[in-house]
Amino acid sequence: MTQSSLNVNLTVDEKKNLRVLTYRFPKKEDKDYYFWKTEKNFVIVDVDWTQKGESPELDECRKYGKPSSKL
Repeated sequence: MTQSSLNVNLTVDEKKNLRVLTYRFPKKEDKDYYFWKTEKNFVIVDVDWTQKGESPELDECRKYGKPSSKL
């Protein structure tokens, strides 16, 4: 599991109660896990690099103009 500071672009849509987090995850293994925490909160993200195609979440993200799936 990788621990690092959370340096991301976070967009908040209060009307939909939606948070869109943009972060570029570096590939280290076939499946990577990332963990960030504060005194009161935490977030864990797992990335399975063995899967093909686009994540279903990208359609929702595209409504806000980011992120692009193109590297």
